[in-house]
Amino acid sequence: MKIINTDHELEVANLSPELRTLLSKRRAMLDEYELPLEAMAKFIVVEDRDTLTALQTQLDMDALEWVQDHGFAYEAPVICSDDGFALVLFAEKQGLDPVLNQLLRNGIDEYGAPHDQNGDSR
Repeated sequence: MKIINTDHELEVANLSPELRTLLSKRRAMLDEYELPLEAMAKFIVVEDRDTLTALQTQLDMDALEWVQDHGFAYEAPVICSDDGFALVLFAEKQGLDPVLNQLLRNGIDEYGAPHDQNGDSR
C-alpha cells in the first residue's frame, strides 16, 4: 500500500491517471485551510497485493465514515480527531483483494448509489 502524507509525496506518487485525478481533487478541496496535507489528512492507497489484514494495521475499518464508489475505485474516510484530521482510503477495484472488495461494496452509502469523481450520485 502507498501512504501519502505530504503534498510532495502526492505529487510524485506512482498512481493511475484516474486515481491521481481523484486524489488531486480531494487535496484541492482542502486548499481553503491553507495547511500542508500532513496537517489535515493521510491518503492510503490500496495496491493489488494488499489484504484486509494488512490494511487494518493502518486504520480501523469499522470506523469508516462512508464509502463512495467512483466506478473505478472506492473512497472511504476515517475522521481521527475533533480537528478533522482524516485517514482517507482509496482502493482501485481492479486487482482488489476479494474480501476487501466485498467489505467496501457493502459500505456504499445508505441509498446504494454509486458516486462520480466529484462525490455526486449518478
